[in-house]
Amino acid sequence: MKSGKYTLGYKTVLKSLRSSKGKLIIIANNCPPLRKLEIEYYAMLCKVGVHHYNGNNVDLGTACGKYFRVCCLNIIDPESPPNPTEDSANFADQPKLMSAALVKAAKQVRISGNQSVL
Repeated sequence: MKSGKYTLGYKTVLKSLRSSKGKLIIIANNCPPLRKLEIEYYAMLCKVGVHHYNGNNVDLGTACGKYFRVCCLNIIDPESPPNPTEDSANFADQPKLMSAALVKAAKQVRISGNQSVL
């Protein structure tokens, strides 16, 4: 995930929701039900969109470009991908790359007005 700011993991997602940061929460389909309900409740209070990812936590981690499992993901600031004509030094300075599926979900929520996407 090279463009935008995000947090990975249950604890950091809850911390960012408590401080009213975030635009979209993405939850893996095998997230435990109690965690899922708690995240959805905090998201409802903060008026943040929730997207239920069709893959499991291994697939979500791979979509984020990580080699570990990711139960949930909070997109704080989705930005546009870098321009390919820029020099490679500026491109290498950005440490995280957002996959196409996550960018599509973020745009979908932005278009729908931060409503819950199921």
